[in-house]
Amino acid sequence: MLLGCLLVACSASDSVANQGQANDRIAVATAGGEIYLIDPDGSNPLPLAGGDLPTGLQPVWSLDGRSIAWSEVGSTSNGIVTANPDGSNQRRSTTLFSGYFGYWDPTSTRLGFLGNAPPGTGLVIDDGSSATLDVVDSDTFYYFSWSPDGTRWVVHSGSGLHLMDLEGTRIEIDLDDAFFRAPVWTPDGHILLNIAMQGRNVIVRFDPATSEIEELLEVGLSANFVLDPTGNLLAVETVEEAGQGLDLGNDVTAISQPVSQPTGPSTRVLVYDLRSGSVAQAFDGPIGSAWWSPDGTTLALLVTEDSADPQFAQWLVWSRDRTFRTDRFVPTRVYATTYAPFYDQFAQSVSPWAPDSSRFVYAGTDVEGLTGLFVQDAESDTPATWIAADAAVAFWSPT
Repeated sequence: MLLGCLLVACSASDSVANQGQANDRIAVATAGGEIYLIDPDGSNPLPLAGGDLPTGLQPVWSLDGRSIAWSEVGSTSNGIVTANPDGSNQRRSTTLFSGYFGYWDPTSTRLGFLGNAPPGTGLVIDDGSSATLDVVDSDTFYYFSWSPDGTRWVVHSGSGLHLMDLEGTRIEIDLDDAFFRAPVWTPDGHILLNIAMQGRNVIVRFDPATSEIEELLEVGLSANFVLDPTGNLLAVETVEEAGQGLDLGNDVTAISQPVSQPTGPSTRVLVYDLRSGSVAQAFDGPIGSAWWSPDGTTLALLVTEDSADPQFAQWLVWSRDRTFRTDRFVPTRVYATTYAPFYDQFAQSVSPWAPDSSRFVYAGTDVEGLTGLFVQDAESDTPATWIAADAAVAFWSPT
């Protein structure tokens, strides 16, 4: 039985009778393969997968809030399931693999899913027209970002950088990729990449129409970045050699942590303003993940607990006018091993933030030993609220 149903009575009348957009709902996945939806106070649980239903993984909302999808692991075959926010109108498409990353295009009409396929990772795309999904592109590793119109995607993979379209046309991008993971296709039609250029690693803005590049920010040995949903601010985790002396321009502001002088490679988080070119330092140290609020003003960084106790983590909540840390907690194993190592890719498809940017959701165990799902207000000195008992990872609906 779905453990979330132990919190309140589960019945058909409890589910959200809404076949349109989701209304402030949270999709929750458990370590046991269950998926359910709940309200932000933990009420109205709606089972979608697991328990008496087939096992489900990787829930992902469409950007218009009208669909929820997940990867289904069956006894004889695997598939991708899409449904309305009330669980109705479920449709299953068979895949060769169990998907481990789902990503709707910005128009909410096509769903890409990655999974294991020769020579390493393969992509399938579900547009609702086929009951069987074939791999449309693959490589040894594979990170991608949809174009704004959902007809193309940019890929960073084992063979480098390239563009793909729905007809299967592949166009190589003749740039030397540096060490990073996911590219970002911005709302204004440009692509953000980390490339090696003239002995430096730099994040550039690439124009897919003209192949012209514009240098934005020099970074270190490696870098991963997350664009805020409004397309204005880029959070960059950069790993730098001691004494590297990056050129960050003339306007470095809002230093919330002192810049250290390490003897070896160090990590810091920078926030680059794509409009003005200004740079702010949000954190001095490595992070586990980074999530922008929907309004593009606030960044939630998963960081080590302030006293460096490796058992605990905290959320460091950053904006231009304030920074604070939340209560300590231990993230779930699923989040720590499946989502956090690839946070820059997941940040393009899911979000823990509420639609109004006032709070966010996470799963773990607090300092008192209470385990489950918590909602954290984006205000300092505000304790998190426990809302459900069984959760490995959770993401808020976009509407």
